[in-house]
Amino acid sequence: MKLQLPRVAEVPIDSIRPYWRNPRRISSEAVDKVAKSLAEFGWQQPIVTDRDGVIIVGHTRHAAARQLGWDVVQVSVADLDDEKAKQYRLIDNRTAELSHWDHEALLTELREFGGDLLEDFFPEVDLQIGDAAASNDVTREQIEGAQEKVRRVTEADPAATHTTDVVCPACFHTFAVRTRSLPGLTQEDLDLLAYGETA
Repeated sequence: MKLQLPRVAEVPIDSIRPYWRNPRRISSEAVDKVAKSLAEFGWQQPIVTDRDGVIIVGHTRHAAARQLGWDVVQVSVADLDDEKAKQYRLIDNRTAELSHWDHEALLTELREFGGDLLEDFFPEVDLQIGDAAASNDVTREQIEGAQEKVRRVTEADPAATHTTDVVCPACFHTFAVRTRSLPGLTQEDLDLLAYGETA
């Protein structure tokens, strides 16, 4: 397959428009962050449109450019028919969700910058906690175990019934009780989640 490089042109921002059925919902926070990035680093990636000027890739950049009051944007017109353009729009958004951060590598990179970069784009990252975790010899198994417990909680269907063993405090007999509690969690797990320690 021969590689075809797209032709990039500067066009009036009003000459292109969002796809009205775009299934990807764009938050105001995302627009704000991209606007900050554009203001700091400039326009580094064109918006991709179909032949009619409907956006395929770059809805957030388009909204951020409007927020900044820009009149002109860089656009690449995709040589795709309507069906392929719709498929590409979905696939581009989907593939972005399939990658994840290497936490240790991210901390290493962020330690070089900190400041505004950390505050504006990675507010959830605490470099001090990262240092403390490293100094306390937290093992990969402990991290993965914690992630697995969180996954069980977040993926559990609260409407589904489960069987839980309950011990009677009077006769110490164990009864199997059908409950709507979250599956796969022991009392120790619940104590850790609630109090940070076991009872």
